[in-house]
Amino acid sequence: MSLGPFSSRRYRWALLILVSCCWMSMGVLSDCDPAIANQVLDGVGNATADVAGTLIQALFDSIKPEAQTPVTTSSTLDVLRGVGWLS
Repeated sequence: MSLGPFSSRRYRWALLILVSCCWMSMGVLSDCDPAIANQVLDGVGNATADVAGTLIQALFDSIKPEAQTPVTTSSTLDVLRGVGWLS
């Protein structure tokens, strides 16, 4: 029996990270001072957003076509004229 995308390793890692973040925010930080818990959660959220933004930017940078430089023939002709037997 195939489970489809739920059997992939990436899905399992994402699920593990989601569950551990939920556990951290609900279980571990529930006994802390609310001001400190909010700072911790804001920091984790900002770090996650930065990582996601960096990965998305890297993805789009990797699929962008490279700029092609035009080939000029005038410099080649100038070199050949400097040889002497063409002038």
